[in-house]
Parts: sequence; C-alpha cells; structure tokens
Amino acid sequence: MLTGDLVIDRAEPGTAFDLVAGTLEQADVLFGNSEAAYTDRPTRVPGTGIRVVSDPRNVTALRPAGFDVVSCANNHMLDGGFAGLEDTLELLAAEGIATCGAGADLAAAHRPAIVDSDGVRIAFLAYTCVFPPGQQAGPDVPGLATLQTHVVFANDTEVAQSGALPDLRAIADPTALDRLAADVVRAREVADAVVVSVHGGDGSRPSVLLDYERQFAHAAIDAGALVYAGHHHHLLRGMERRGAGVIFYGLSHFVFDFPGIEEHLSAETLAMLRRRNGAYALGPREGYPLLPMHPDARMTGIALVELDGSAVTCAGLVPCVLNPAGQPVPVDPGAEEGQQVAAYLRDLHRDEGLAGELRVREATDGRPALVEVLA
Repeated sequence: MLTGDLVIDRAEPGTAFDLVAGTLEQADVLFGNSEAAYTDRPTRVPGTGIRVVSDPRNVTALRPAGFDVVSCANNHMLDGGFAGLEDTLELLAAEGIATCGAGADLAAAHRPAIVDSDGVRIAFLAYTCVFPPGQQAGPDVPGLATLQTHVVFANDTEVAQSGALPDLRAIADPTALDRLAADVVRAREVADAVVVSVHGGDGSRPSVLLDYERQFAHAAIDAGALVYAGHHHHLLRGMERRGAGVIFYGLSHFVFDFPGIEEHLSAETLAMLRRRNGAYALGPREGYPLLPMHPDARMTGIALVELDGSAVTCAGLVPCVLNPAGQPVPVDPGAEEGQQVAAYLRDLHRDEGLAGELRVREATDGRPALVEVLA
C-alpha cells in the first residue's frame, strides 16, 4: 500500500491514523511521503518559503501505523535546514522506517530503500522536481534526490495571432529521464520489484498533469519499475496501467496537519494566493482547522498494489476522506461518501485522458473495496 503526503503535527500524534488502522494493517509493505522536518533545532536556509517543521515526538506515530518506508524527497524536507534533515533521517531510522530520496550526499539520496516481504525484495526510489535552489544533494553535500525540469514557451506561428500569449509547457530534462531510468535498472538488479515516487506537479488546479509528470512516470515504468506514485498536488490525480506496471499520478496527502495558517502566512500573502489560485488557494477553512485547503483536498485514498512475485495482479485506490480532525477515514466506494471519491477519480481519468478503465472491486477475503484500474 502507498499513501500520499504525511505531516503529523498534533497534541496526540498517535490519533492521526486511528480510523484507518484496520485498513493499513492489511498491508505487507506500507509506503508514504514524509513531508516535514522533524527537529527541535531548526535553522532557516535560503529559499525556504512556507516552513513545515514539526516536533520530533510526532514521528512516533508512523511506525505503529504500519509505515515501513517513506520518501524524504520533497520541497519541505530541508525546512529545518541541514541539521533538521539529519535529525529527521535519524529519527525515522530509530523507528525502524527505511528512507529514500534524501541523504548525506548524492549517492545516499539516490540509493534505493530495500524492503523484504515474504521473500519478495522491493526497492523504493524517490525524487523531487520542486525544491528551493541549493537543496539538491551533491557529491559531498547533503540534500535531496532531484529531477530537473524546464519551462518552455510554445507557440504555433502558423495558427497563433501575432502577440498571442504562448502556451507554457513544463517538460523533463533529458538527462533527468536518463538518470531516472538508470537508477531503476540498477535497483531492478537487486530487487524483484521497483517503486518510484516523484514529488512534483501543479497543486493549484485539479485535473492538471504537466508534461514532465507523464514523462517521468512513463520513463520509470518503461525502465522496469512496477509502480509509480506522484506526490505534492494536495489533490488526487488519475491512475492508469502501462505495460507491466501501474501509475498513480497523484496520491494527494494522507495526513497533512497544518494548523494556524494565519501564523505562517501574512494577510497580504493569503490575499495574493486567493488572487492567483482562486478557490484552490491556501486559506482557513471553517470546521477543518488542520487542513486549510479546498474541500476537494479532503478526498484521498490508499493506493493498493497486489504483486504475484514480480507481476502486478491488481491495482487501485481505496477511497478515504479526511474528517474535521484531519484523520483519514476509509469509505466504501459503493456508499455515498465513497461514491463521491469514485466519481472524482472517474472525472480525473476522463479529464486527464488516461488509458484503460476504472471499476469498483468489492471487499473480498479480507481485502478492502477499491476503485480498480484496468489495462
């Protein structure tokens, strides 16, 4: 099983997963994106925007919930500085949680986390496309595993009017595609299955996949990965099968505690976000003190992938919703709340032009109900 972004910042950290524990405990291996610096000695590094730093005691909620491995490749991992990164990695290791996507140097950041489950070795690789300058790992510098992207201005001069606004495209750097594929090939040599997580995309709009998101997902699967998971959007994205693998373009967030947004952002910044992003801007939401985001951001889920050795036999999303306490709650896709999430996923599938089809698989043999993606 795989979840979206994880930030735990609450008085009783263990309560975050209370209502979803019965589902998570069914996972043989559980993965998520840990998107916070857990440290009591944070420092501010240049380029840091909204800071996501949490008390170290919050880390203790992850292992009891079942998390075996987490990505640390994201735009908030260095919000506490290099000391905060070191603390976070050490705290996770002390909890028995493997990490990928960040480390003491470039080699460590790109090194896969290996998890063994009933004799099946699974390698996890993680990267981020969104990060403040200077936070990428170097040969002797701690930091993140990053994938470079470019913004290009496309304009068809044969059909566009003179002076017409260009079409902005966000594309993958060719060397980043090569590096990703090479990492997957090397990981496949030491594991039965490879999972790739990439942090990126546009979180200010629903149903939008940037060119590089498809490019990285396709490159990972084509190189031999069985699972690709996107993070960062804070809104669900679609899913599709490709070759032998499965792509979850965006798993949103799973627990994302961000209390007191007015204390983090000025009134001017909040107003600017409303002008730029409209209804999807960050801002206080009545009744949801921990989640200052659009109501669509309360829909989430757990990606479920069933493997037979090194083959995907079933894949889909177990629908969940976040309650006012910021807790994910599994919902039956055949019931009212679950139908809402399932319909949202179908809309994404259509709007994003994804291959294959979606269907609801009922709960059977102790397996949860899910919206399954078919080839």
